[in-house]
Amino acid sequence: MPFDYIDFVKAAKREEILAVTGFGAGEVVGFARWRGIEDVGLLWGTRKELWAQPSYEFGYFFDRSHNDWLGHEPYWSLRRDGISRLSQQTFSLPHPRCVYLFNCAEDEFDYERTYCVVLDQNSESIEGRIFVRQNASLNNLASNWIMDAATFHLKGSELHLHIHLARSRVSRSVAEMLEARTELVAEDVIVATTLLFQPRDVVQRSQTHLKKTREYNSLHGRASELPKPTKIEIGRSWLAGIRTGAATGSKKAGHERRAHTRVLWRGMPWQKKLDIPATKVNGGSATQSYLVRFT
Repeated sequence: MPFDYIDFVKAAKREEILAVTGFGAGEVVGFARWRGIEDVGLLWGTRKELWAQPSYEFGYFFDRSHNDWLGHEPYWSLRRDGISRLSQQTFSLPHPRCVYLFNCAEDEFDYERTYCVVLDQNSESIEGRIFVRQNASLNNLASNWIMDAATFHLKGSELHLHIHLARSRVSRSVAEMLEARTELVAEDVIVATTLLFQPRDVVQRSQTHLKKTREYNSLHGRASELPKPTKIEIGRSWLAGIRTGAATGSKKAGHERRAHTRVLWRGMPWQKKLDIPATKVNGGSATQSYLVRFT
């Protein structure tokens, strides 16, 4: 059963949200997943934060293994447009602060889960904080909302990742894992935002959880009134058109493979800097750079 933003807000009000504070014995499995000991602690101060923000539920559109997955060609087409807008500084969230929710089905590594990405935009950048809750048993820590150990900032054509752990507590494999999965969520946010601004025949919006929202608002008053969550549906004819074009031999949508400037383990004996030049694929403009910072 997927979770929703109201569930997240209730946990924040009760100060029950956890945060990853370190990684113990274990190993990276699959794509940027962790199997082993994960240290967590309470994320203090959530009760005071203003959580009554518009939220958008994207269902399973960004779960690559689900039948509702957006699809390779639609994803890359939207990603190309989003990257172009970022480069031209015309990229904008639907609200200065809003929340995106992505669902993922159970697989061999994790239970069914919901990702809640809290987004804040100012004149300089867009910040994304990533929270996840799994449909696990109540005695499993994963059944709580947990904030991941990395956040991202979109600054024009640059993607900045910030790992909220001391360098001395982060192994190479863990740093690369956090880097990979945070970058993936950042790209999903770019695609989801671009999707929201497509014509009405492509994207339909509907309000959901009406009774649950009314019940929440009746308890908390107008000062912290929560907007009704918005469910996103995608026109299947639009998806089919892009996919059919791919199937009939059209070339892959032009896209960008970003320039990566990776500064890892600064100050450690194995400090490493990788400068990977951007490349163009089928005419895409290679513009974005990439930087990782530690606390």
